[in-house]
Amino acid sequence: MSTLFDLAFLTAAPSWVLMILAPTWPVTHRVVSSPWLVGWIYLDSRRRDIHPLLMAPVHVLAILLSPIGLPVYLALRSVPALARRDGVSATAA
Repeated sequence: MSTLFDLAFLTAAPSWVLMILAPTWPVTHRVVSSPWLVGWIYLDSRRRDIHPLLMAPVHVLAILLSPIGLPVYLALRSVPALARRDGVSATAA
């Protein structure tokens, strides 16, 4: 079981590192374009132009504690001052 976890971690860790340390690089968008929850949070936050320094702790929460990270992000994206960019409102999906 430990070997399976290690393999899963090694395949997922690079995308986590890119999302947290290099969120604006174009390659990050390509790597993270996946159905994973953290990938969706990353892509949605970039589309809404929520500052990466604000998103880094949310990404860590979503990586380590998904049930806590998702509600925190959903609450964060509902703040109108943070969730607007080019006509994207807090209610846009």
